[in-house]
Amino acid sequence: MRSALFSDARWIVTVFGLVTVLSLIAGCGSPQDGADGPDDENACGGTATLEAEPGDTCGPCGLDEVLCDGGDATVCSGETLQCDGSNTQCGRCSECTDCTVDDGWYQEGPSYECCDGTAICDSCQDEELRAYYCDGTDCDYDVVDQRTLRAGCDSCGDGLSCDDDQCVAIDECTDDDACTQDTPVCVDNVCVECDGDDDCGDDVCNITSRTCVQCTEDEQCSGGDLCQQGSCVECADDGDCDDSWVCDGESQSCVECTDDGDCDGLSCVDQVCCDDSLEDNQICATADVECGDVTDECGEMVDCGGCPTGAVCSGGSCLSETSTLSGANNGTLYSTDVDGDENWDYDFGPTVISSIAVSDDGETYVVTSTGTYARIDADGSEVWSDDTDDISLEGVAVDSDGNIYIARFDNTLVKYDGDNDEIWTFDEHTERLWDVAVDSDGYAYTAAGADVLPDDATVRKVDSSGDQVWSFSEHTEQINGVAVDSDGYVYTASDDTTVRKVDSNGNEVWSFGEHDDGVQAVAVDADGYVYSASGTMIGDDDFTVRKIDSDGDEVWYFDDHADRVTDVAVDPEGYVYSVSADETLYKIDSDGDEVWSFTDHSAQISSVAVEPGAYGAFTASWSSN
Repeated sequence: MRSALFSDARWIVTVFGLVTVLSLIAGCGSPQDGADGPDDENACGGTATLEAEPGDTCGPCGLDEVLCDGGDATVCSGETLQCDGSNTQCGRCSECTDCTVDDGWYQEGPSYECCDGTAICDSCQDEELRAYYCDGTDCDYDVVDQRTLRAGCDSCGDGLSCDDDQCVAIDECTDDDACTQDTPVCVDNVCVECDGDDDCGDDVCNITSRTCVQCTEDEQCSGGDLCQQGSCVECADDGDCDDSWVCDGESQSCVECTDDGDCDGLSCVDQVCCDDSLEDNQICATADVECGDVTDECGEMVDCGGCPTGAVCSGGSCLSETSTLSGANNGTLYSTDVDGDENWDYDFGPTVISSIAVSDDGETYVVTSTGTYARIDADGSEVWSDDTDDISLEGVAVDSDGNIYIARFDNTLVKYDGDNDEIWTFDEHTERLWDVAVDSDGYAYTAAGADVLPDDATVRKVDSSGDQVWSFSEHTEQINGVAVDSDGYVYTASDDTTVRKVDSNGNEVWSFGEHDDGVQAVAVDADGYVYSASGTMIGDDDFTVRKIDSDGDEVWYFDDHADRVTDVAVDPEGYVYSVSADETLYKIDSDGDEVWSFTDHSAQISSVAVEPGAYGAFTASWSSN
């Protein structure tokens, strides 16, 4: 690069690489030594006095050289190597050092003898961990950790302890106060665990070892067990076991087998004799399982295969792929597939679809607030329909035999067969019915009550002949929903903001009270998890779905709905479906997260159910009446 030359006494600035040298023209005005006069040329072709000859070294580290820049000035050229002052570039000029290579442990002082608990060690070495860094142009370090390495350690022996780097005798006790919690009794100046049975709680004292044990003789064991080395055990050898069972030496318990030789041609697996010679298909057939996994009698998992396209595996059986049915206040029934896309819709006209149930073969049963009830096949076509002369219908359920149960506003429950022929009517309620559920044994469960000052806020269990078994009346306001699981436990949802679990005899198991608004519906899955839906038109805006475990504790809650949640259902895979007055159907996974939403309804959605029926059919509903 060529510098710019200015007249008068001005600074000339020239930049070469990383070095800047300032030369003052006024200082270069006299002739070079040896020149005869102003007209004599210097080594750069000018008459200015040069500070150094071209080619001489220059710069702070003497690694550059002087070059001409016109006839009146000299400059430094080149790139002087400088350390950047970081931990890995520390020093001056080209003498750069990586300080961090010295990081590590360093000995501090000579080794010495020291204690390690009850052992004495003949070589103990203190060390410090140094972290090196650059301090200006020199490396320095900080101590970031310390340790002591021990070697050649030997126990001091019985009755001795290591103290002040030497083995010394343990002080003997004079009373119990000098002893520890593990050995709290002082006997003969030694701390021991016990001096008698009173020191051992439920155990006994072994006077020889002064320790608390389960037993010292057979008579102290129950159930015919033997006392072996201070513990009550089932057996000491095979002769102590009944029939052909043998004694497991490790657990000292009687088991069916300890090896294949005990099993007469069968295999011994987990101390049980079993037949492991069956093929997988034989095991699946014996267990009546056509898909999924099954455990054989040896405890091994067997894969029984999957299901064909269009079917899902549920409880070991291939069932038609789950669809969701939802009904609205404008009388429209929608069927949606597992991805939330519409299968078909059915229009009941201007009415509220109060409740939906789905049978095991995929047929749908619907009841409405204007008294219409109908059976719809899996393709969305009507099989039959009927009405009740404008008696509002609020709940519907279907059992495994195809019988239908309808909860009515005239305080009755009516059971029909699959062809719509009445079987019986249950009329013990004194107030309107809001929902019904039915279990695998054909017992029906009704939910009743009135909006204001209910006299009959009860759930009643009705047998297959239409006779009352029991009545549950712990709720203080009307009961909107009822569900039942495979073990006969009943779950109720009420305007008193609670969900209650009731056993098969009508006794309350627990009450869940985390809702801040009336609970409109309840469902239960195959694992005993309960799902509740809440919200009322005049309540506290608790528009939630909540998952409750079998002990009555909340697992999660879902609050994406913008208005009261009117119904909830759950499919065999644990997916939850909720509908709301916000005209939205949500599918929710088992962790409480949204999978998809269906928004094709143009009115408040009042009910939901899923197929296959199973637990999804046992759902509650909301009606505008």
